[in-house]
Amino acid sequence: QGSCGSCTAFGTVGALEAVVQIEKEAIFDCDLSEAFLFFCGGASCDSGMSLSTATKYISSPGVPDELCFPYQSNDMDCSNRAVNWNSRVVRASYGAVSGSSIKNALITYGPVLTDFDVYEDFHTYNSGIYEHVSGDYVAGHAVAIVGYNDDPGYWICKNSWGKGWGEDGYF
Repeated sequence: QGSCGSCTAFGTVGALEAVVQIEKEAIFDCDLSEAFLFFCGGASCDSGMSLSTATKYISSPGVPDELCFPYQSNDMDCSNRAVNWNSRVVRASYGAVSGSSIKNALITYGPVLTDFDVYEDFHTYNSGIYEHVSGDYVAGHAVAIVGYNDDPGYWICKNSWGKGWGEDGYF
């Protein structure tokens, strides 16, 4: 994601890539374009993108493969996408889930997109169960919930800040 406020695109595409592989019942190179979703969806690095906008966009027009429009961590002009992008899209419909429905959605469909409030101490997280302890509110942030553990009770999430953050990019 770099220094661009594109976490919604990374959370959405991260969940979508896994769901597509689960649906196909095979592991294959499903690398979709976060840049297409984010910049062609009308967002900018400064303004970000709402979850509802992202989920509507993956339903229609959809998201093509990464090679169609490779990501850079700065505002990008959507006119630079591949000419044949519309023949390369993956589409999906998302429904809202909350509470115990999240666990059911994870089991039934795969990763789930969510957002939450980030505080200063989240930037220095490196392992274990994250709990806000100190620091001021920074911003909203989107991630993909990829699993859970009922004892002691936590979500397992994929973040968009690279493998050098947290537990190999997860928390």
